Amino acid sequence: MLRVSTISGAGIGVFALHGIAQGVWLEVFPRGYRSRKFKGSELPEPLRSYCTAKPNDLYAAPRAFNRMSIGWYLNHSEAPNVVWDDDLDGYAAARDIAEGEELFIDYNLFEEPLEKKGAYYAALPAATED
Repeated sequence: MLRVSTISGAGIGVFALHGIAQGVWLEVFPRGYRSRKFKGSELPEPLRSYCTAKPNDLYAAPRAFNRMSIGWYLNHSEAPNVVWDDDLDGYAAARDIAEGEELFIDYNLFEEPLEKKGAYYAALPAATED
């Protein structure tokens, strides 16, 4: 479920509609989903914050900005409750997640070039556990 994030200034976040057991695959993207690649010059600046920076001025972006999968709204935490699972080819619960809890991933695992993520990540408020 999408609603205002628990992180001040982070915008929208993704929240669990029910309890989720550790290891369960989360359908935040359809199975087999792949993002689109754009050159930085092809993307208006306001849309870049919804993208993942790659080397050589490339960005991984939603397939359609007007119909983004909820996975694009996952916010960052250095103590995420959602992790990438290669065996599932998608995101899974890193631990048991309670109903109503916001889902977080670790943006640092995207391996974005330092010059692209430095200012952006420095500006992110840290998510805290309650």
